[in-house]
Amino acid sequence: MRRRGIGFAVSFSVTLGTLGTLGTLGTLGTLAGTASAQAAEMRLDYKRAPGLATDCPDEETFRHMVGIFTKGVDPFAAKAGDVVRVTLDRRGPHYHVTIAVLDADGVQHGKAEEHTRRTCPEAAREAASTAYLITAPFPLAEPEKPAPAPPPARAAPAWAPPPMTPENLRPQTKPQPPSQPEPPRPMDVTIGISTLVLMSVGLTDNVGAGLGVMGDVRYEWFSLGLELRGMFPSGALARTPSFPNDSTKTPRPVQMDISQLSAALVPCGRWKYLLMCGVAQAGALVSQVNGSGVVAPMITFGPRVGIEVPFADRFAVFGFGEALFAGYYKGFDFNIRNGAEPAHVQWEPSIASGFFGVGLSATFK
Repeated sequence: MRRRGIGFAVSFSVTLGTLGTLGTLGTLGTLAGTASAQAAEMRLDYKRAPGLATDCPDEETFRHMVGIFTKGVDPFAAKAGDVVRVTLDRRGPHYHVTIAVLDADGVQHGKAEEHTRRTCPEAAREAASTAYLITAPFPLAEPEKPAPAPPPARAAPAWAPPPMTPENLRPQTKPQPPSQPEPPRPMDVTIGISTLVLMSVGLTDNVGAGLGVMGDVRYEWFSLGLELRGMFPSGALARTPSFPNDSTKTPRPVQMDISQLSAALVPCGRWKYLLMCGVAQAGALVSQVNGSGVVAPMITFGPRVGIEVPFADRFAVFGFGEALFAGYYKGFDFNIRNGAEPAHVQWEPSIASGFFGVGLSATFK
């Protein structure tokens, strides 16, 4: 028989436990009022989001999971009208599963809620248990059997032992073995590797470009990364007088190119697609004038805000913006430069500079 006008949807989360299972059983008990004692005629519609073929079981494996509860019997009928729809997808590092029951007209009366599981096999096992409860037959109650007649009374023996004392009547308890502590839960650590393209604002007089690579270690909502970046030479003009109060030393502006090489430590907090990070960067500024170069150290700190959106099983695209403030720096002085005529000017980096980046990341467990 078909279950007309019945809609049912259920989804699972990380915190789903015994209470959630009892709630599901209560809902299934309501559906049992319209079911017969025969096996339910329902068809399986099993879907996985693109890119989840590696982590999530296929439809055949899912049917085997349901078969564990039915002793190897597939409870689904290929030509049934009613449908059990199982949908698996991924949002960020977690997996979502949704189960819905639709009638023959494709009408779903229950609203599916979205919750998450840590791994896709865990979500699939929970979905298989609920699919079995939806399709399991509900047997009719059997009539009560009459109680068997009591055996005939036996004649009292000629001699009876004396009554037991209260001490002897107490039950003998067996010593309980000490409880074993639960084994520690393994850490779900993910390794990430990223490449990025950078643009700087405020580091030099012009907008600069650069490249970078980063590796990070991710655990649940936190990650810690090490980033290496290099900014290509960009034009800058040294025009700050070195001796503003000495009229005998006339300042002469000097055109130069500034590049940067640095390493940064990047701790981040992650929530869904949002990234909130801090950046601690140390490196060097390189000044080039007429083929000769001078190196000056620099240390900067600042915040970073970004987003990361996965588009495949292990890959994601990301973008960010950051503001870095000078903690320590040393500028370039052009009073004496390889024996040339002193220019009596100097150049110092700005107190704050901005960086914007986009890139591609890959994760490995």
